[in-house]
Amino acid sequence: MPALRITGMLLVACLLSPGIAAANEERAVKLPQTMQAAAIDRAGGPEVVTLHTLPVPKPAADEVLVAVNTAGVAIWDVGLRRHPQSIKHSAFPLVLGTDGAGIVAAVGAKVQGFKVGDQVYSYSWDNPHGGFYAEYVAVPAERVGHLPSGISLREAGAIATTGLTAIQGIDDYAEMVGYYVDKSGAEHGFLLSAETPNSIDYPGSTGTQAAGINNSGQIVGHYLNQVGGGKHGFLYEVRSSAVTSCSIPCSFDFPGSILTIAYGINTSGQIVGEYYDQAGNEHGFLYSGYTISGGSLSGGSFNSIDYPNAKGTSVKGINDKSQMVGHYFDTAGAAHAFIYSGWTLTGGTLGGGVSSSFDYPNASDTRAYDVNNSGQIVGIYYDKAGIEHGFLRMPQ
Repeated sequence: MPALRITGMLLVACLLSPGIAAANEERAVKLPQTMQAAAIDRAGGPEVVTLHTLPVPKPAADEVLVAVNTAGVAIWDVGLRRHPQSIKHSAFPLVLGTDGAGIVAAVGAKVQGFKVGDQVYSYSWDNPHGGFYAEYVAVPAERVGHLPSGISLREAGAIATTGLTAIQGIDDYAEMVGYYVDKSGAEHGFLLSAETPNSIDYPGSTGTQAAGINNSGQIVGHYLNQVGGGKHGFLYEVRSSAVTSCSIPCSFDFPGSILTIAYGINTSGQIVGEYYDQAGNEHGFLYSGYTISGGSLSGGSFNSIDYPNAKGTSVKGINDKSQMVGHYFDTAGAAHAFIYSGWTLTGGTLGGGVSSSFDYPNASDTRAYDVNNSGQIVGIYYDKAGIEHGFLRMPQ
C-alpha cells in the first residue's frame, strides 16, 4: 500500500508499484486494471485526501505511462485541494500531484526516445488523467525526462516542477530566452536582458515557451491556445513598439498542420521548427519571406523539411550561412542529429543543399539544437545507460 513519508522540509510521497519492471516488450508491460491513488472527492483540508481504487490510466499515442516511485508534494497541491475548480480537469475523484519520478510502464504509439523500464521524472499540470499521487500516471512524452546522472528516483520526484527553468536561446548581446514554470504549473516564456528577466506570454494562451532569438531582438517560440490546447508558433519583436510590428506576439501555423512549434530564427528572420500533419506525422519547416503589417504576419513561404527515409524530422536551429540543424527518428525510433547545408531559396521554394547525419560516439540518441555562423553545433546525447549529456561539435 502506498505510504506518505515526510522528510524535513521536503515532502515526498513514495508510491511503490508492485510487479513493475522492464519487460521484453518495447511499448508496454502487463498492467493491472486498477491502482491505488490518493484523491479527493470534495474541496477541503488534509482530511479530504483519501485512498481510492481507480482505473489505471491508458496513455494516448503521444503519452508515457509511468509507474510512480516518488511524487512531489508542493504548496500548489494544497491550493488545488482547497480550490479544485481553479483547473479545467477538476472532476472528482481528483488525483493530486503535479510532478514525480518512476519507471516507464508503457509508451504510446507515437512516442520516441523512451522505452519500458526507463527511469524518468516528469511534471504535468491539470492532467486529464489525474496527478502523481497514484501508482500510475499518464503524461505527455514532451513533459518526461530521463533521470539525470547521480539523481535517485526519490530525489527526482521533487525536482521536475521546481527545476523547470530552461534557457533555450541567446543572441550576440547576451540576451537569453527560454521558459519557466510558475507555482501553479503554468508555462511562461522569458527574456533575460541586462540581467533583467521579463515574462513573455501570448495573449489569451494557457502556456508560452520562447525558444530562439536573433540579433534584431526577434524572438520565436510557441504557445498553447485555450480551446483544445493546440500549439502554434509565434514571432515577437521585443525591440519594437510600433503597432504595425509584432510588439505583441504574432501567431503563425504551417498550412494544414495540427501543431506548429518554432525553435530558431536567423538574422534574416528565417524561422525553423517542426509541425505535425493531419495524420500526426512530424516534419521540420522553414518559414521565410513573410511581411509584418498591422501587427500580424502575412505572405511568405513555408517549406517542409524531411530527412531522407526518416520516421520524423525536427529542425531546431538556423544560422546566416545556409545551415540548419536538428534531429530525425529512424524506423526503430532512435534519434540522430543532422546538418543541412548549402540550400537555396528560389521564388520561396527551398532546394539544393546536402543533408548529413551524425551521432555522438557510442550514443544511443543524438539531437542537435543550434548552429552558429562559425558552424559550431550544440545539442544533447544519451549514453547507453540512458544518461543525458550536452555536446559541442566543431565544423567538419
